[in-house]
Amino acid sequence: MAGHHGIRIPHGVISEREGEHWMDSPRILVSQLPRYTKPWDDCIEAHQLSKDNLPPFYVRLRDDQVGHLYWGAGGLLKPHELNQYWPFDFNTSGSYYKSRESWGPPYDDPETNSMWHLRGNSLVPEYLDPGLPLTCISSHKVMWKELEKLRTHTESVERRHTETIKGLKDKASSEEAHYKLKISRHKKKADEGQVRIQELNIQVEQVEAKNVELRNQYEEAQHLVSEALDRIKKLEGEVANEKQLRKEEVDDIQKKYAMVRERLQATQEKVSSLECKKRKAEEDVAGDLKGIPSFRSVRPKYPGSQASSLFPRTKREL
Repeated sequence: MAGHHGIRIPHGVISEREGEHWMDSPRILVSQLPRYTKPWDDCIEAHQLSKDNLPPFYVRLRDDQVGHLYWGAGGLLKPHELNQYWPFDFNTSGSYYKSRESWGPPYDDPETNSMWHLRGNSLVPEYLDPGLPLTCISSHKVMWKELEKLRTHTESVERRHTETIKGLKDKASSEEAHYKLKISRHKKKADEGQVRIQELNIQVEQVEAKNVELRNQYEEAQHLVSEALDRIKKLEGEVANEKQLRKEEVDDIQKKYAMVRERLQATQEKVSSLECKKRKAEEDVAGDLKGIPSFRSVRPKYPGSQASSLFPRTKREL
């Protein structure tokens, strides 16, 4: 018969059982504490037991199952096989452990009086699942149906994974193309940005050069302004001195002008006085001339010097 992945499995080691309930516990756990081995909560009675119908191996058995195997099997299994297949319930001599944990229904056999030790217990033993994978083996026989289920499940998972991987690859290819395009665009923008940065660097250098030039011009202008301020201060001093001199000259001129005005006023007073005297003299002369004959028709009896002394001189002569 073809087994898992096409492997030929001999008919004598094939089991028709299905489900995790019938699977052997991992043999590696027999060296661990009993709580790491699953308790098998079922029982195959003595009349149903056979080489092809045994409880799963390496599990912890109920009290009734221990009794059916120990008393009811009738030499079906050798003592060492009981210890080999169910080491937590049987010792190497094939007897069940008196100190084993009692659980499950009791094994009641009046002939053997087994109730004394296999009295049963309603409490299920503690079990800590170690998380090991299932064996797909039942009593050392291959559970081919479980293997088929596992193969089908594995193929289904593989198909799903293959489809998922294909989808992821397609998506990755699409995203790769998309990101390559984005990278190309970003690279182009980066190149353009680099060119723009170079242009800006050139502009910055030009601005810095212009700034240096303007700074030099500013310093030169500041120097010129400083010189101009010094010159202005000097000129202000000169203007102040000039103003002082002009003021002194003006004061002197004003004094001279006042003196001239005083002299002019005195002169005008003298002129006025002389004019008054002149008018009075003219009036006196005019009065004296009224009783004297014409000057042209009378010859003077005296010489010129004497005659001239008789008459006052005219204004023109004066």
